[in-house]
Amino acid sequence: MSFDAPTPDEEDGIPPSLREKELSTEGVREQATTGIGALAMRSVAILGIGLLGGTILARLLTPNDFGIVAVGLSFITFVGLLADGDLGGGLIRRKAPPTMAELRALTGLQLSITVAFTLVVAAIGTQFGQAGAITTVMVATMPITILQFPARIMLERTLRFPVIARVEVLQVLAYNVTAIGLVLLGFGVWGMALGTVVRAVVGAVAMVTVSPVGMPLPSFRIRVIRPLMKFGLQFQAVSASTLARDQGLNAGIAVVAGTATLGLVTLARRLMEVPYLLLRTLGRVSYPAMARLLEQNQDPAPLIRRALEYSSIGVGFVVVGLVGSAPGLIPGVFGEQWQQASYVLPGACLGLAIGGSVSVATQGYLYAMGDAKGVLRASVLATTVTFGVTLSLLSVMGVEAVGFGLLAAGIVESFLLVTTTKRTTAVKFIPLLSWPTLTAVVAATVGWTVSVEGGETWQSGILGGLVATGLYVGILFLTNRDVLLRTLAFSGSALRQSLKRA
Repeated sequence: MSFDAPTPDEEDGIPPSLREKELSTEGVREQATTGIGALAMRSVAILGIGLLGGTILARLLTPNDFGIVAVGLSFITFVGLLADGDLGGGLIRRKAPPTMAELRALTGLQLSITVAFTLVVAAIGTQFGQAGAITTVMVATMPITILQFPARIMLERTLRFPVIARVEVLQVLAYNVTAIGLVLLGFGVWGMALGTVVRAVVGAVAMVTVSPVGMPLPSFRIRVIRPLMKFGLQFQAVSASTLARDQGLNAGIAVVAGTATLGLVTLARRLMEVPYLLLRTLGRVSYPAMARLLEQNQDPAPLIRRALEYSSIGVGFVVVGLVGSAPGLIPGVFGEQWQQASYVLPGACLGLAIGGSVSVATQGYLYAMGDAKGVLRASVLATTVTFGVTLSLLSVMGVEAVGFGLLAAGIVESFLLVTTTKRTTAVKFIPLLSWPTLTAVVAATVGWTVSVEGGETWQSGILGGLVATGLYVGILFLTNRDVLLRTLAFSGSALRQSLKRA
């Protein structure tokens, strides 16, 4: 771990610790494949640890305790969004490695914002008793978390995602062990709050330890990073748009249809977390991988086509089973009162299969080309469409309107991303996407029917899911065998390579 200030040469140039080994085209592809496998396993591990830890904590604490922590997490999300500004996105995209001066200035800016917000939250939090105090402690972890960012930038630039995945799993493990241990010792909800502190410290120490740059001392020279701000703010605005869509939709549903309907939608979204994780994994790797390939003057079209094929078929595997099993599995597992949550899934999953697949294939390319504005435009319009369709149909259709709104948003976002991408590439998206999507619709419909006919039991749900998945694979094997086998081979290769480096 290094706390040394850079030498004058390092201030304006690239110090030895920041010099990157240039990856060949094959090296980029291998690193990207390994990264996808590592992040996929990381997602499974985090889901498993979180589920186990959350179940234990739920038995030890009260819903009110969880509500207090949820407030703190909301503040952390908001402060993190403002502090990040995703200026690091510009440093990942460009060919030249970051200078130490840029990393120091970035750290200084982000620390300034997070410390300022922590002080504001602390001043206000004193007026709200225990909830305010816990929120303050949780927000105070953000300046510690910021110390990870220079390391993350350097690791993502070189596609060293297995390292990032190990650190992220370590953080989640540290949080759950600490929180459960402290709650058992009698700290109550403070155990969860202090767990977030341990998570931040463990993450920062681990990330700085594996970092090629140590911990750059913060500086406050805004002019050094000013050229990164336009792209960075547009990049981060995409995340802000998604956050606004989720939170705004929750509020709109609660106002128009009541909190009971919002509860149904919340459960449906929880069930869709698996396909969301798959898409986020692919999207997270595609941006730096595309940036490194474009540096080598590689034609992006083959990579875009491959990403669309893999993501559309991969997401199809998950969503057809989810939709096919929903009518029986949801009431059979969660109770009859949750049965209507299944009505959200057909439209929402179809929208995800279309919009998510196109996003994975295009957003990384557009970011690498410096066109964050095009991605932002698509995200903002999709958010607007989600609100318009959902809220206008909610009182007429009930909870199904949410699925239609997400489907409409996926179609609109895909259209805009494809239109923007085709200005600079010759990829034909419709032939690549249409058949897997149509196959998924047919398979999911058959599975849904089987599940409904079997009654509201978990057994009928499992049967419907198996029928849907089997039919999906069978149709693709008969009609699109080469793409199916390539997708399966890629998935196996990603897991094998990541296991070798684990």
